[in-house]
Amino acid sequence: AGGTASGINITIGAAWLVTGTVTVLGSGTPVAGAVVDAFVYPAGTSWQWIDNATTNALGQYVIDQGYNTTNVFVRVQTTNYLDQYYSGKSVYADLTITDILTMYPGLTTQNINFSIFQPAYITGTVTNNTSGALLGGVTISAFRALDNVWMAETTTSIAGTYNLSVVPATGLKIMAQR
Repeated sequence: AGGTASGINITIGAAWLVTGTVTVLGSGTPVAGAVVDAFVYPAGTSWQWIDNATTNALGQYVIDQGYNTTNVFVRVQTTNYLDQYYSGKSVYADLTITDILTMYPGLTTQNINFSIFQPAYITGTVTNNTSGALLGGVTISAFRALDNVWMAETTTSIAGTYNLSVVPATGLKIMAQR
């Protein structure tokens, strides 16, 4: 039959913390409501999301869920601005070992700050090259011209229009695929 086991105590060590501020590049205006994500790269697997925090009215955040020694990268996302990884990179493929924070229990890593910026926009309409009919549901992808790295993607509306947000001043190749 059932019973009660008492005295089963658990002790959890101190978490590691990542703290910082999110501001607008140039003006330094704090960005409230931005989501800052932490990802971990355990050996033998791919990057995995582990936690996030939302910035307060001063643009500040604290991520405090890590209890194991691990390698972490941090990304910010918010409406009307490009996603950005810590170290100022906007493209996952550009991340290197120098962009990773090595965290262990009890460590607080401060000033993991972001200066985010608004994207540039590429807009247009996709039509059938024979009939001129507007084409909805077409995938529009942007690749960096220098090295063919994927940068952004969207799908055309039922009216064949698209609005693609990209990193400003980047040489791009645009591809449409149905």
